[in-house]
Amino acid sequence: MVTPLHPTPNDVVYWEAKGNCSDKQQVYAKTTSYRYYNYTSGHIHHATIKRLKHDTEYIYELGKDNETRRFSFTTPPKVGPDVPYTFGIIGKYTPQYNWLEEELPKVNRAETPWLIVMVHSPWYNSNNYHFMEGETMRVMFESWFVKYKVDLVFSGHVHAYERSRRVSNVRYNITNGLSTPVSDASAPAYIVIGDGGNIEGLADNWHRNQDSEAFAADSTWFYNRHWCCDMNCLRRLGCPSYVEDDDMDLRIRISNP
Repeated sequence: MVTPLHPTPNDVVYWEAKGNCSDKQQVYAKTTSYRYYNYTSGHIHHATIKRLKHDTEYIYELGKDNETRRFSFTTPPKVGPDVPYTFGIIGKYTPQYNWLEEELPKVNRAETPWLIVMVHSPWYNSNNYHFMEGETMRVMFESWFVKYKVDLVFSGHVHAYERSRRVSNVRYNITNGLSTPVSDASAPAYIVIGDGGNIEGLADNWHRNQDSEAFAADSTWFYNRHWCCDMNCLRRLGCPSYVEDDDMDLRIRISNP
């Protein structure tokens, strides 16, 4: 919640919409603000309200006199088999699983040659921060990304920049014991872009393999695999020789200055 002029009071007052208005509760809010070029934010009040009832509308307000601001929200229903929606569940036959299973085969690559996916937590991340927090989702969905030749996967969460080649880890099963990511021309490249815009600072504890070389930026071209599917095509376009890694195929440039 934001108040435009004054940072105080810092107490958020809340109550049940259908309850007794005299039975109000209070919770303390931490107040911050920020500047961006010539923009100055209002006073942002961060508060956590606990011990709320399920499926209940609440009213909350902050401020004083003519600055008082009032809002409302409804809490989610109690978890159970009959609720109309699901929160934070990754697994087979959840709404997310069913949607993605139906959506990926619908993509007409002649009309949509680039297939780009965005997720929150990275599936591949060498930074110690949030390491492998996306593993459950990767195990569930990565094989589909390989099957339907997703081009790029962007993620945030980790406050750093990192880019992989086209890799996959879909061969693992209990009989062959293979569980190491390998180069895979059908797989997407993974790009972590959680560095820009965050106010908490960079996550700087990662695997660095070029400390002996000075470089200013990451920059590479990705070539579309639908319209340009073989090396002869790349050569006709005059693409540079380094794309002959087989992992780049009409093209977009990814740069991180």
